[in-house]
Amino acid sequence: MKRFARCIALLFLLPLLLPPGLLAQEADGVVVLFAPGVDAAKFVEGYRSQTHPELRLAPPRLLGPLMNIYLLQAREGEAVWEELARELAARPEVRAAEPNLELQTRDTLPNDSLFALQWGMQRIQAPDVWSFATGGQSAEGDEIVVAVFDRGFDVEHPDLVENLWHNPAEIPGNLQDDDQNGKVDDVLGWNFVNNSPTHLVEAHGTSVAGIIGARGNNGAGVAGVNWRVKLL
Repeated sequence: MKRFARCIALLFLLPLLLPPGLLAQEADGVVVLFAPGVDAAKFVEGYRSQTHPELRLAPPRLLGPLMNIYLLQAREGEAVWEELARELAARPEVRAAEPNLELQTRDTLPNDSLFALQWGMQRIQAPDVWSFATGGQSAEGDEIVVAVFDRGFDVEHPDLVENLWHNPAEIPGNLQDDDQNGKVDDVLGWNFVNNSPTHLVEAHGTSVAGIIGARGNNGAGVAGVNWRVKLL
């Protein structure tokens, strides 16, 4: 029940969270979450007759019986749904009200010079996902860090260098273990093969790191699944 309630809350927060890759069309109604026990049909008729007698509303359409959610639309003519949603949300009988918007997604294609050769990104429909997000932070605002377990990768590669994770507790090149974790100068992570902060340059590891997080839309090279993820 708690999970269902969170989903409903997200539904009403969605208009505030729309990313640039989503195009919102004009509203065609209002989605209303009524308080428990409220008779939607009686409320709508009384509300219309008292405040908007000129508006011919269709009978409320039930969307969620467990949460008393209805869709209000007009039988004919047009209505200013955004204004109506604000008015309804202010009523004590209403828990929440938002304009009913039809959303259309659009592909987001990076300008990386070799992206046309990355057929795998098209196969997994990555451009559709990039319409929503391109990495960087989680939904809670936390920085996303991905650890790459391989024989090493090129930390100076131009498509990777901007996405490298840096240890904020370590001072580069001072030959001291600033964060006291037993690793001296582990600014970019640690090489457990030779037990040093020196990173081996391996083609396989570089390819893996690139697939995970090559800097996308920078006009060069390829695009990773996450354009702005931090690589460790």
